[in-house]
Amino acid sequence: MNYCIDCKNGKVESEKYIRCKKCRFKRNKYMRNYYKNNPTYRKELNKRVNEWRNKPENKLKVIQYKRNWRYRNPEKMNEMRRGSYAKNKEHYKKKEKEYLERARKERKARTDLTNAIISGKLIRPKIKCEHCGDTNEKLFYHHPNYNKSFEVIILCNKCHNEIHNKRKQPTYSYQPIKKPEIASLGV
Repeated sequence: MNYCIDCKNGKVESEKYIRCKKCRFKRNKYMRNYYKNNPTYRKELNKRVNEWRNKPENKLKVIQYKRNWRYRNPEKMNEMRRGSYAKNKEHYKKKEKEYLERARKERKARTDLTNAIISGKLIRPKIKCEHCGDTNEKLFYHHPNYNKSFEVIILCNKCHNEIHNKRKQPTYSYQPIKKPEIASLGV
């Protein structure tokens, strides 16, 4: 029978161990804290994690994991949002002001164009889409610059959506994850 090398009293239950259960637990706890609080180890670990995350085959996994985490932890997400807003209140107010100004310009440009067509100052031409040449679909007026109300491009629905979605498309492709259903609550 072997005895523990740390406490000298505890009996080791197997030949593959050199410490008793109690000392092994203490040692593991100590090592976990050591690695957690050791800046050199943390730096090396962060470097390895970032290398893994930045590999092209793992980017999608990281995105999906983050999305799923947000669905699983709505309370934490709300808490984080509230904290972020409290810290950056001026930034959010500035962004909101910019958005309202941009929305006001868009609304004014659309209203000016519509009023000019209704009053007869501007004639709505029955022509084709300037992008693809389609004449069958309903045509839309697209404002490339909202400061110039009457400078518009005439587009079909498909081309108009393509132009607006170009700004919003991500550089990577992913499949959207459905919100998990909560069966225990009967939702």
